[in-house]
Amino acid sequence: MKRLDRYCILMFDEVSLRPGIHYNQKGDFIEGFVDLGGNERRALFADHATVFMLKGIHRKWKQPICFCYCEFTMKTPDLVVMIKVLLSHIFQCGLTVVATVSDQGATNAAAIKQLLKETNENCVKSNIENKFLGYIIDNKEIVHIFDCPHLLKGIRNVLLTKDLIFTHDGKKKVASWKHIISTYKLDKLDGRFSTFTKLTDEHVFPEKIRKMKVKHCAQVFSFTVAVAIRNKAKYSQKLSDPNHPEYLDPAAHDTADLLLFFDELFDSVNGHTLYSPIKKLRCVVSNKSHHMRFWQDAIAVIRSMSFVDAKTKRSVVTPSLSNWVSTLQNFMYIWKRLRSEGFRFIAPRDFNQDPLENFFSCIRSHGVRNTNPTCASFTMSSKSLIINNLVSSHSLGANCEKDDSVGALSTLKSFILQKIDCGQTLALVRSPIYAPLSDSRHSTLHDTASAYVAGYVMRKIYQRVQCTDCKIEMEAAIELEPNELIRLKMYEGCQLFEPSIKAIHCFDQLATQLFTVLPQVITKYNLKSCVHDRVQYDAGLLFCDVHRIVNNELFFNITLNIVLHYYIKIINNILCGKVLSYKNLDSLTDLAYKKFLKIRKK
Repeated sequence: MKRLDRYCILMFDEVSLRPGIHYNQKGDFIEGFVDLGGNERRALFADHATVFMLKGIHRKWKQPICFCYCEFTMKTPDLVVMIKVLLSHIFQCGLTVVATVSDQGATNAAAIKQLLKETNENCVKSNIENKFLGYIIDNKEIVHIFDCPHLLKGIRNVLLTKDLIFTHDGKKKVASWKHIISTYKLDKLDGRFSTFTKLTDEHVFPEKIRKMKVKHCAQVFSFTVAVAIRNKAKYSQKLSDPNHPEYLDPAAHDTADLLLFFDELFDSVNGHTLYSPIKKLRCVVSNKSHHMRFWQDAIAVIRSMSFVDAKTKRSVVTPSLSNWVSTLQNFMYIWKRLRSEGFRFIAPRDFNQDPLENFFSCIRSHGVRNTNPTCASFTMSSKSLIINNLVSSHSLGANCEKDDSVGALSTLKSFILQKIDCGQTLALVRSPIYAPLSDSRHSTLHDTASAYVAGYVMRKIYQRVQCTDCKIEMEAAIELEPNELIRLKMYEGCQLFEPSIKAIHCFDQLATQLFTVLPQVITKYNLKSCVHDRVQYDAGLLFCDVHRIVNNELFFNITLNIVLHYYIKIINNILCGKVLSYKNLDSLTDLAYKKFLKIRKK
């Protein structure tokens, strides 16, 4: 890879998931818990995935490099550690990360603030002046860019309920969303054709706005809407009667000026073509472009901005304004740095989260439709998309534009062929956990369901053993009361098996122990080995001395498979509220029930 092709950004974002657990048979662990990498996982049900992706600046490549699972949102200390670890590994690969990119979520902003604070503290300790705009990792400076589409939405969302005071062209002005609503209503009175060619009720009326859609925001903060408002306001100056049906408050001029300003600002951070003859700022940043001068002026305008409550006239603090300032400053820093290192131009659009948004859209559409994936389905879809290099540059209905990337960084052949150890369990001393029959929640003499499952286990063993003595001990010689359900379900040619009372007791005792141990090791890798280390059960009375060891191991493994999958089914049923009768079975079912209650309140 050429030197300039190694320059890239590290972006990260979260996507919501449906809580649920799934046993990964190949990896021998249960997916669905909080997992930040390494051998340690937390007994918390994950409902979000945080994905980290690299994107080239000079050459248009992109590569998802990491995803982890968290509850609600990743905690700030965890995110700080993830950023540090990933950047260190990326630098070791020979890539040059110049910036990190994220939305302005509270956790993301706090993590970047913490990294900047640590850099400043290190400068103080080293007795050097902190001249860095960004933070230092492995003696390399990285600046942070807040995703500009999210910043624009942040301004819009506050403007819906607050007025914006700002200074533009040396004049103090006040912008209000009510001017946009009034102009939109007046436009509907003008006849069949509209000056708002793209606006609908979902763009204008606060209760109908789809706040996640960037398109609905950018189409309001546009030249077309600003000109339409100016036109109405100019016409209203000729009307002497404020009650005239076509009258618009002339102060709407200020709102039009604000929309024009943000239209130009968004163009300046969204350019991707070499030239833009109509909109001069919607092109790449180069020595000939006007970006640097415009950004300097824009920073002054944004610093003059403040939101105020229209009724109380009190100032309202919003992070969007300060984040716009820091983002523009960092854009200026990036261009100066990259220009000095051989770049002839940069495309500002390369510094947004569109590749991640498209990746999430691909996940949700993988397998035709997967709009609410669990951790397990997210993992499978991610692997499939990455390995097959199907990380599309654009997805229909995605909340972003085409990201112009040519594909993944590599074919991942070496990664696929490499065997990765998920981690080893610690060697534990086998301490038998014998559960007396009286400790069971029910009596096996009347529990036909346990007898039915025990019959299934015994039939599996019966088919594999050749010893007549073992078979005699496993099968009931007479009709037993617990086997009544089995006899009722029997039909000609069926393979139902009536277990002996000894077999029923052995199964019930082992199942009781397994249900006790599983919540304790549920988050461990090499799960079945962990269970084996903690449960030692000898069903020797059920088998002859010759085949005791082999059949006992077979009995244990079959029973463990059944109990494990049944326990996972119980947890998932509680999480989605289908069956709540087992909510107090143990600490994990109680946790699942609390998670269900939190989800239901949303």
